[in-house]
Amino acid sequence: MEERRSGAELDLAREYEAAVIQDAKTCVAITEFAAEHQSKKHGKEFITIPHTLDADEVPTSVDERLNDVPVIHFAGGIYPQMNQDAVERMIQAVKKTGRKVEFEFCSPDVPQSLKDEQIIWKYLSKSDLIKAQRSADILFLPQAFESRSQQMIAHNFPTKTMEYLCSGTPILVHSPSNSYLSDLCRNEGFGVLVEEPDVDQLASAIIKLLDSEELRRTSVERAIALAHKRDSRHWYKVLHKLLSDAVTGN
Repeated sequence: MEERRSGAELDLAREYEAAVIQDAKTCVAITEFAAEHQSKKHGKEFITIPHTLDADEVPTSVDERLNDVPVIHFAGGIYPQMNQDAVERMIQAVKKTGRKVEFEFCSPDVPQSLKDEQIIWKYLSKSDLIKAQRSADILFLPQAFESRSQQMIAHNFPTKTMEYLCSGTPILVHSPSNSYLSDLCRNEGFGVLVEEPDVDQLASAIIKLLDSEELRRTSVERAIALAHKRDSRHWYKVLHKLLSDAVTGN
């Protein structure tokens, strides 16, 4: 898309994006924010079909648990334009709480700024990663506040969210207030949201999540509710109908 900052994809988008969209029978975007943006940009309706998940993986109940030493889990890449400042801020926030916390990062990236921090770096299989998320105390879901790609951050939806929703573990979201991720978290309540680049606010959120059984339970219940809304079986039918209608001309 033309919203990319550089690269061959940007050159192709500038050449062909408008023509392809105008020629399309149906236009689909993966978030409501992206659908609204593209609709305004091209003067054509976009339908949202969101990220989905296997609803069979969603827990049926909320199990209260806390490790003796709380574990904050993060999974995914760490990139300056995507999330690095938010990850670094979280580590500083935990230090400010004065709590003993174990950091478990399942990431292929070890930024220089984090090499001296007390972080357990892991590279896990898919099944072991799911187990790790289900045994953690907090799942951290960050997006960058200090990024040259603010439009990308605003429209982005980390796919890791779908795994987190199925974990039964409370989610801590740290993302700019104008982002789709923050908007979804505010509306669905699937996690505790910190939408300012503020170490004190982040530290306070961590303490609340660790100390409040009710807050943990409520956020997990709402995450489970959102997960059921993203059931692949439902959205498959929506996509199938769109494609069928496009083929038949309905």
